Amino acid sequence: MNKVTNIILVMLSIVSITSACKDIDKTLRDVQVTAVKKLYEPVGGKAIYLTNSESETIHFEWEPVKLDNGEVVSYELVFDREDGSFSEPIYRLSSANDGLAHFVAVGQQAMDEIVQMAGAGVGGRTNLKWAVISSVAGSQALSLQTKALQVIRRTQETIDGKGLKVVVLGSSTAEGSGATSGQGWVDLYTAYLKNINENYEVINLAKGGYTTYHIMPNGHTVAGRPGPDTDRNMTKALLYSPDVIIVNMPSNDVNNGYTYKEIMDNYDKLRSLAEDAGVQIYFTSTQPRNFSEQQRKEQKAIRDATKGNYPTRYIEFWTGIAEDDGTIKAKYNSGDGIHLNNAGHSVLFERMVAVANILSHAKVIGTEVYSPTGRILIDIGGTSSLAMAPDWNNVTGPRQVGTAYAVPLKNTNQERTPFRIYVHDAFNEVNYEGVPAGVTLGDYPNSAVTDSFYGNNTAFNGATEPTGGLTLDRLDKQKLYSFTIFAGRRGVGSSDIREAKYTVIGKTTKTATLNSSNNVSDKVFIEDIEPDANGRIIIEVTYGSGNNHSNKFYYLGTLDITYKPN
Repeated sequence: MNKVTNIILVMLSIVSITSACKDIDKTLRDVQVTAVKKLYEPVGGKAIYLTNSESETIHFEWEPVKLDNGEVVSYELVFDREDGSFSEPIYRLSSANDGLAHFVAVGQQAMDEIVQMAGAGVGGRTNLKWAVISSVAGSQALSLQTKALQVIRRTQETIDGKGLKVVVLGSSTAEGSGATSGQGWVDLYTAYLKNINENYEVINLAKGGYTTYHIMPNGHTVAGRPGPDTDRNMTKALLYSPDVIIVNMPSNDVNNGYTYKEIMDNYDKLRSLAEDAGVQIYFTSTQPRNFSEQQRKEQKAIRDATKGNYPTRYIEFWTGIAEDDGTIKAKYNSGDGIHLNNAGHSVLFERMVAVANILSHAKVIGTEVYSPTGRILIDIGGTSSLAMAPDWNNVTGPRQVGTAYAVPLKNTNQERTPFRIYVHDAFNEVNYEGVPAGVTLGDYPNSAVTDSFYGNNTAFNGATEPTGGLTLDRLDKQKLYSFTIFAGRRGVGSSDIREAKYTVIGKTTKTATLNSSNNVSDKVFIEDIEPDANGRIIIEVTYGSGNNHSNKFYYLGTLDITYKPN
């Protein structure tokens, strides 16, 4: 195994804070005209993964000071602890261009030093803030804003290649109902696992109104009861090859009049399927709801039976949020007597964190252990058509730009490589009208070739995206990478040419074009690209010169990458 270096996960949540000049050291005189008014980068809510490389940096940027008298303004980036006043910053760094530029790139090793100076040890978490001191003719002023950074330093254990995939089956509570966006218990638990290890993954298949019948396996039928949803049921969950499945069914079965016996029979069927697949399954208890008295009794009976039948796979979602009569405590009620508010979801999240056994199911996936030659398959498209084979990777979210959405890549040997891919230039959206249903392309499954990202040169669905782009980074600079690219768009006229131009940029640049109109077989090849000095290869996509559609639609459906020693 390659030597694993410390990784610092920098989760950036930006908070604008007005800083009074009285907090500044007396040497920083209040010269209002020289104060920087706005800080731009890093933006909030993004995660930056550092590998202590010599090339990767964090970009800080601010609004330049404008002076009418022609004097020169110089800048200094300063860091302080969360409760500091910048009277004695813990770290200072002149901006680029000998202090004259309104931006600066902070290297990973420097950020590691800043974290240590702030008192964070290995595995520790610290809150910092940054600001800019501007200087003109010997007078200095602190920026009118400061911005906060939350920094988490990883332990060796968290970066040692342990992966964990959790699938959630459930109804409205697991979907997040009652909570504000991002504050549902599944959202909070996902963020918690990502903080432990960026390789950890939570797939949420929950949908409001669902019962245990909706999540039963394909083919399960009972007269007078709903059939399974094949996109959100046990069969679908097992296709993800999870380590853990969590079933969260709070109250809809009782609300629909289903009996104690059929609910528990359904749970037993789910447990049997999970165990046969070697997957650990956990069941949450029922949850309080402002039901009739009889229904509340049934809720308690199912809660007790779940705990009794699955004592080592039981998660307590009742105690503490329920009144003695089985209704929801007022402070946790979202207002409808059914769902929990943010405070209630927070309690459920804490109960999940308390189930330490879930983390014990993490498995070693071999971070940075990969063959000297290999192949990587990537399905580029939407969440409704994922390539589920274990040797495929999926890139979704055509408008999710930046490293926060980076996908770590495995090769066809199912080895976890250090390589990753992310969108750096947004596409418009996902197109699901690719290769017709049932049609495969060599060893590409239909799910990989039936969807794609698309862009356009004139407004379509409220967006104009004449270019789109993906970045591969953390590549081995001692290897050459070759690309096979496919895209198809069915059902278009024979004279409709939707040609795309693909430009692959490393130390060298090569291009190829492909007409996706009714394409079910043609691919383009770009061979032997060496990564740039930063270990990156960029893929730019736009419309080709032969594209005659009025919107200039272009598509990107799959990437088939091979690598070999240079």
